[in-house]
Amino acid sequence: REGYSRELDRKCVTRFTADPAGRFARWDFSVPCGMGRETAFSLVLSLSEGRNVASLKVTRAEARERDVGDQVRLVFRPDVEWRSFHATTKAYSGLEGSFPVASRATDDGFVFAPFDGRFEMKVCGGVYHHEPQWCYSVAHPEEAERGQDGSGDLFSPGWISADLKVGESVELVGSLADGRPLPTAVVAEESARREAKDAAGLAAPLRRALELYIVKRDDLKTVIAGYPWFLDWGRDTFIFMRGMIAAGKTDESLKILKAFAAFEENGTLPNI
Repeated sequence: REGYSRELDRKCVTRFTADPAGRFARWDFSVPCGMGRETAFSLVLSLSEGRNVASLKVTRAEARERDVGDQVRLVFRPDVEWRSFHATTKAYSGLEGSFPVASRATDDGFVFAPFDGRFEMKVCGGVYHHEPQWCYSVAHPEEAERGQDGSGDLFSPGWISADLKVGESVELVGSLADGRPLPTAVVAEESARREAKDAAGLAAPLRRALELYIVKRDDLKTVIAGYPWFLDWGRDTFIFMRGMIAAGKTDESLKILKAFAAFEENGTLPNI
């Protein structure tokens, strides 16, 4: 605002809430704007059910008597990666030149396709500026503690600006392209609230909790118990299936058995 800039960091966080089911998280910020004034924002990160789609919706709220009142500008610079969770991105490995070439601007965002598949980001209520850049040697302290690579590089295709007055929003929607249009809004927070209000007893919440871990594996089903740190594990899956069968999910259970049966060897099923 008027030349004064401030990073939205944890010092500005006034409240954090998350859906226990993992469908959304919300951060509330109170951000100094200079001259004793401030502005407030809510950031809601949510997932779209049944699709590889995530949404970050940022809404400017009123900061009561200290609110700056006029328009403020938000600036985002999204970093993207394309790697296994066991790997680390290193620009010098040949990616420094190939990642910028693999990104291009669209009418309302960008597309990033360095290998097979394509990631899309759509901006609603803001402006995307295509300006690729790298950020080198970003610390990975938790990995370093485990004896793994302690740093990696991050690629950013461009940056996003949004001029917001009180009550206005900007939304960033990212997706692994599946041929379907990106949703303009993901309402996981609102649906979770309705669900909590409508659910009677434990049966409905437990059934919903089961469904969150059952995913498509081609034309069949599998269970992802530890996303994103590990994928299909036979042990976890078959322990989990006891609850599925108790809940009457026999069709999904049979599809899981068929998926694992493809890897049967000498009467055993694989753990991974």
